[in-house]
Amino acid sequence: MTHGEVHFWAKTLRDARGREVPGLSVRDHCLNVGCMAKALIGVLPKRVRRLLPQGAATLAALHDVGKISPGFQQKCEVWVRLNPWFKKDAGYESDHAKVSQRTVEQISPGNLRLWAEALGAHHGRIQGPMLGDCGGGVWCEERTAVVRDLRRVFGAGLPRTDAADAAEWFFAGLVTVADWLGSDVGL
Repeated sequence: MTHGEVHFWAKTLRDARGREVPGLSVRDHCLNVGCMAKALIGVLPKRVRRLLPQGAATLAALHDVGKISPGFQQKCEVWVRLNPWFKKDAGYESDHAKVSQRTVEQISPGNLRLWAEALGAHHGRIQGPMLGDCGGGVWCEERTAVVRDLRRVFGAGLPRTDAADAAEWFFAGLVTVADWLGSDVGL
């Protein structure tokens, strides 16, 4: 995703000098993972697939929208140098999963709380409260634009009710596997 000429990265690459440089954009990484989740859902037996909510592939795609945050973007020194308008700050929330979870919770307060919690756990642990600033203004606008785009691609429908315990954690596992597979540059 870009803001003007700003590229919000999700994955870095090594350049010829061995430096970590911005690589795959947040939007493109989320598309990869959403497609992987959709493919995985497609091969599940029907009785297992019924555990997943309406819009499970869309929700899975939203797993890393929180990478569009100052705390995450500042983790790449080259990105910081390429964007002189940006000032590093230790007060930014650095955990992108927390920002993703909060972003999804705000789409439909109440209905998505547990699904968002499962989404936030895609690195293997439940997220605690956000401790820092996840960026307002441009950061929020860019996350919202990616959410809109992913909902257009995968379908705008999202769960109307919150998760049951088993379904929540089955979904968390699905997102984890889809993210792992969707992050493999060799596929």
